[in-house]
Amino acid sequence: MEENKLKDDAVTSKSNFKYRRTDSGIKIEKYIGLSASVIIPSHIDNLPVTIIGEEAFKDFKWLKEIQIPNSVTSIGDEAFFDCISLTSIQIPNFITSIGEGTFLGCESLKEIQIPNSVTSIGLGAFWGCKSLKEIQIPNSVEEIGYNAFKDCKSLTLVRLLNPNTIIREDAFIGCSNSLRILREDDTSTEISKKIPQNTVSSQDSSEKIEDFKYRRTGSGIIIEEYISWDISAIIPSHIDNLPVTSIGDEAFKFRISLKSIQIPNSVTYICKGAFEGCTSLTSIQIPNSVIHICEGAFSDCISLTSIQIPNSVVSIGDRAFYHCNSLTSIQIPNSVITIGEEAFKACKLLKEIQIPNSVISIGDKAFQDCESLTLVRILNPITTIGREAFEDCSPSLRILREPNKKPVVESHKKASEVKNSVANTGCIVPSVIFVYGMYWITKSIGNFLFG
Repeated sequence: MEENKLKDDAVTSKSNFKYRRTDSGIKIEKYIGLSASVIIPSHIDNLPVTIIGEEAFKDFKWLKEIQIPNSVTSIGDEAFFDCISLTSIQIPNFITSIGEGTFLGCESLKEIQIPNSVTSIGLGAFWGCKSLKEIQIPNSVEEIGYNAFKDCKSLTLVRLLNPNTIIREDAFIGCSNSLRILREDDTSTEISKKIPQNTVSSQDSSEKIEDFKYRRTGSGIIIEEYISWDISAIIPSHIDNLPVTSIGDEAFKFRISLKSIQIPNSVTYICKGAFEGCTSLTSIQIPNSVIHICEGAFSDCISLTSIQIPNSVVSIGDRAFYHCNSLTSIQIPNSVITIGEEAFKACKLLKEIQIPNSVISIGDKAFQDCESLTLVRILNPITTIGREAFEDCSPSLRILREPNKKPVVESHKKASEVKNSVANTGCIVPSVIFVYGMYWITKSIGNFLFG
């Protein structure tokens, strides 16, 4: 996309981005502007812009066009997730991979040019790009991931220049019935809903029963993948006379039609990204056998309105409920010891929460951007609260906690360091008001607790 194709009011100022310095240059972490036309600058603070971070433009539904400079060498997963108004984009010539869910849900995207530097197209990379009609996959691409072009309903032609490119299962499921793939020798190949077995890695050791891939371990069965598209799923408690003990990494990831799930009382681990992006899932009951809810387990379950965590759970992982923006209530039991980084970040409808006495630490940015959050009750007076744990919450947010002698600051800073740092930034050292036998921590603590 050439610069002169963008509208005159396209924004390019560094003030429209949150960014940070890295060893390679500048990483764009978030677009914070309002314009529908964006030009990412090639340099900020005299350093090249080299990375567009994960979810940097996620959910910017008004974004129509963007220009990415050739200085960019990496685009993070879900960088343009659900940018439903985005019509076209040109990927820079030095990008080597298109990550998971990068353009997922970009339903207005009509064209995209993949440069010859790209070697892999990740899981769900173009899922739901309903306006995409044809695409050329360059010779450099070695693998097209699971569900990469799923539900691209207008896609009728794929030109595949490398005859040895591996096409993973369901890469083109839900596309046009007239979809053709033209390989290098110009031979037309009809694509079924399931790609032939010889295009799937022979190293896959999973076994299958109806609806699930699974793997045996020393302790039982791990569910590795849900292979059905039904709107409800019941996980069996036993397979081959062994207990189902874990829901594996990304087992239900991006199953956008899934509305309900029944988890048996044998499961102890809900692993990384197990239900990530299950956008139709409205509620879930976690059995009282579960001990760990791991990183990103329910992230981006945007229809999830409520969830009850049983009193068997001891840890809530990083980003476990990230961007569950319909979640209005959640009960954390007295068994939970740690709440991970960004665990409830961007749960925009969450209004209040009680942190039980058992919790000893709340991770960095754990409740950041919970813009409706007005009340937090912390029952343990020595619970440590991470950096920016409540940044960008409601302006009227109150935190009530048991009386204690320890200031509510980042766990790794001494009180004297905090006082000096606050003084240097011009913030006010917080006053603590006694309210109903607890402390009311005001937002004047500034950059340490609230960003």
